[in-house]
Amino acid sequence: MANVLLKHLLSYGSAGNAGLVVADAAALSAYGSEMVRGVCTDWSGNVYLTDEAKHIIVKVTEGGQVSLFAGIANTSGLTNGARGVAKFNAPTGITCDRSGNLYVADTGNNQIRKLDPNGNTCLLAGDDAGASGRANGANVTVATFNAPMDVTVDCSGNVYVADTGNNNIRMINATTTYGVAGDLGGAAGDVLGQGLVARFDHPMGISCDRSGKMFVSDTGNKKIKAIRNDYTVFGIVGPTFRTGDNFHVLEYIEVDNSGFIYVVDYNDATDLSRLIKMGQDGQESTMEIIVEPDVTKIGIAVSPNQTLYVTQSEAELESWSSSSSSVSSSVSSISSPSSSSVSSVSSVSR
Repeated sequence: MANVLLKHLLSYGSAGNAGLVVADAAALSAYGSEMVRGVCTDWSGNVYLTDEAKHIIVKVTEGGQVSLFAGIANTSGLTNGARGVAKFNAPTGITCDRSGNLYVADTGNNQIRKLDPNGNTCLLAGDDAGASGRANGANVTVATFNAPMDVTVDCSGNVYVADTGNNNIRMINATTTYGVAGDLGGAAGDVLGQGLVARFDHPMGISCDRSGKMFVSDTGNKKIKAIRNDYTVFGIVGPTFRTGDNFHVLEYIEVDNSGFIYVVDYNDATDLSRLIKMGQDGQESTMEIIVEPDVTKIGIAVSPNQTLYVTQSEAELESWSSSSSSVSSSVSSISSPSSSSVSSVSSVSR
């Protein structure tokens, strides 16, 4: 099933459950979407989808009504403003706060963008010309990112970013961006510990639970890690989560109100993804594959009312580029930690 938004109750059970179609390929393509990926929901039941190939954000109501929320289909760019004016460059991860504001990892522009409930877009943090970097400081005059791929927001309104190309987890508060976990110089690695002592290798997915604990897909290390409120990083599971069943390329990650983790695992050898559910103890007894690997790409979100939304897509993602970095359509190069610093993410793929 290609380019579709599905929903399930979190207790829907066994692998292979098809779920309920909320928006099908025809409804999405009518507004220019061919490959929905990032997913989030607001507190009114609306679902928002990023289409990184078409550079747009699509809105789907609980009843399945589809509309173009932001961006211009087939047109990449870096423009803020009202709906119909704003442009994006390969938007990926997306999240929503309690007030209905959206935060988007605008990966190709090396920025984090903010959209109000009416679809007006502004720059939240990052270089205003889209240049990549790893600087901390004032959100819109100093801070820079390197191909950030996912975002999450806590109950206090702080935004956390998986700054993939910088191997870092960053925090954006009202005025300032700074690193909270990972090497500030961008070096990759696989180290547990507090704050800047910890190391990641191309973290691609991030999610926050109600207590403020974060969960990260540490993609290059094939591991899932958690970050406590004091920014201590600890491991949950990986590189193998059960005998003979390794992780491949970990992508989006979500956590529900009961503490269960949902993670998308893309197999670059077969070009198929699966969705895995697990407890925070990382034990085999709490794990199950709830969407079998029969579709190329999957996106996930858990709504405030504990509905699981899943996107499925077969479309090919064309390469995008910015002034300083590029992402290819292959993920085969993410396989092991690297100790070198990262200045671009040409080795990262989706």
